[in-house]
Amino acid sequence: MRTSYWIICVGFLLSHLAFLPKGLTGNTNLIELGDIPQRPLAPVYPFDRFFQIRKIFNLEFSQDNKTLYMLRSDGSVNNVFAINLDDKAERQITHFSEPVEEFLVGRKGRFLIIVLDAGGNENYDIYRYDLESGNVLRLTESGPKDMSIPCGLSASGKFLFYTQSKKARRETDLWRVDVISGRSTVVLKGTERLLMCEDISDDDRYLVFRDIIHNNEAYLGILDLASGVEQYIVREPGVNNVEAEFAGDRIYFLNAKNSNFFRLWEYQIGETAPILADIAIDNDIESLSLYASGRVAVVRYRTQLNGQTTILLDGFRVPKTFGFPIPQISGAIFSRTDLEVGVIATENAATPPRFYLLSHHKRELIYDSNRSGIDKKYFAEARSVVVQSFDGLKIPVHYF
Repeated sequence: MRTSYWIICVGFLLSHLAFLPKGLTGNTNLIELGDIPQRPLAPVYPFDRFFQIRKIFNLEFSQDNKTLYMLRSDGSVNNVFAINLDDKAERQITHFSEPVEEFLVGRKGRFLIIVLDAGGNENYDIYRYDLESGNVLRLTESGPKDMSIPCGLSASGKFLFYTQSKKARRETDLWRVDVISGRSTVVLKGTERLLMCEDISDDDRYLVFRDIIHNNEAYLGILDLASGVEQYIVREPGVNNVEAEFAGDRIYFLNAKNSNFFRLWEYQIGETAPILADIAIDNDIESLSLYASGRVAVVRYRTQLNGQTTILLDGFRVPKTFGFPIPQISGAIFSRTDLEVGVIATENAATPPRFYLLSHHKRELIYDSNRSGIDKKYFAEARSVVVQSFDGLKIPVHYF
């Protein structure tokens, strides 16, 4: 009798479960996957084909906006490549056996400023690379256990400002070198200080620097290059000031003063103290890049667990998407002289980075990092949802 009773109960439950709505079995937290499309039988590829992704980085336009320079691997190490923006032809510029760490494009388009890591020991030094002849001039001699880090070129392109460490990186000085003659001079000594050059003003009058106390604390100062007078903008214990850049007579930078996340601050030269910038982002800002004398801002920030990139034009209030979905924008760079010329990088769970050239209201794909030659239709479809955890935090979930 007792056995028959349990059989009846189980049968009753199963009959009711059969009539639940599609996708639910009593747990309303399950994800509705929808109809899963039938996939064609995929061909078999060698496993290494799936790793043929050649990403590019450190993108920079030439002064005339006719060439886009970039770093990417030549198959062995990172070297400088260039894309001619007229015919879209790509060519390798440098052929170093040691990896190029970063580079700057000379103001008049005659040379590159190259940072090389000799011997793989992070003893970085700076070189001038002549684009016509390929000749290389060494500009710095950091010495064993020390390194040189470029800051920026003067408006004329004659001088390069940089940071150089000494005493096995326990101190740093700020330097200026004539990129033609190679003659260098110290502009600010860092006796018992770790100074880091951040940016040079457009009129070559000022230099903004960080005075690093430790990993999570750095003061922010400004140096008058004509008089040699230095002045601190922010000098508060426990405050970490980062990402400082000039925009005309203003300096923009990030810190987390009186906040749980990094915010954008603004300092006008001659004023007594910085103020919070009026920006259309109320999230933890990771990085800031300014172009065209501050008229274009590329801001990388975090919202909960997601990283986002926003482009702001003529102030920090109006985002510009250029027709791309905001979640897919992974980065952007612009011309120093023309706010309508730039490159936007997109990326999502199913597609490696792609780079689009923006030029006066036109856009076109200029570089696809997927070099595998495998048709996208043979890959699984990626979907993303946000699941709310028990404490209210929204967690992104990707499934295929």
